[in-house]
Amino acid sequence: MERSILIIGSLNIDYSIYVEKFSRPGETIKAKKFKVSYGGKGANQAIACDKVGGNAFFFGALGSDENGKSYKRYLKSNKLKHRVKKTSGTTGVAFIEINEIGENRISIVQGANYLITKQDVDRIFNKSNFKYIILQNEIPVDITTYIINKSFNQKRIVIFNPAPVVNIPLNVISKVTYLIVNETELEDYLNIFDCKTIKELLAKTKIPHIISTKGVEGVSYDNHSRHLDISSRKVVAIDSVGA
Repeated sequence: MERSILIIGSLNIDYSIYVEKFSRPGETIKAKKFKVSYGGKGANQAIACDKVGGNAFFFGALGSDENGKSYKRYLKSNKLKHRVKKTSGTTGVAFIEINEIGENRISIVQGANYLITKQDVDRIFNKSNFKYIILQNEIPVDITTYIINKSFNQKRIVIFNPAPVVNIPLNVISKVTYLIVNETELEDYLNIFDCKTIKELLAKTKIPHIISTKGVEGVSYDNHSRHLDISSRKVVAIDSVGA
């Protein structure tokens, strides 16, 4: 496989409901709309990379259910270069609530995403020629750790979007090249590594680059000698899921 970007990650069927406001505990509310779509941070990353000419290859796992069969057809329709591990379990699903200002709350059932093994990773690495690897936290953390260590040892560039937040060991996260987090995730990782600022986080983890997404306020970039703020284009938020 002559691909420059390898993404190993999740495949989920997303069940989304659109509401005026989020429900309170024990409250029943009416939803405005219901939608079923193809998601998973891994697949989202791979398709986005490929659409902008990133020459991407994706590996993930699907169940033997109808969701898995449907997702396989979706990947083919996007002409994404991929390899899927077929499992006897169920395909991952996400349940998403989106309010009228575009905020969301998401719960995930991992399903087949948690059946990726180190042997699967080795097979993909042995057959792939890539410069970059993109990861998220929707596959088992021990597999993510294994991929980061393997990529670092082979001098690959690791781009890591560590969501959902999990406790990644310091000696592992220090091998990441680019860490991409939103404001909530940044706060969580500052607490995990007992830091108060991005500058402290850079110094403690030795990560070369941290990119922080800040919603309507845009994005910030930090390395060990520079800070840069980039404004976002002003739009009316409809749904930030998969953004």
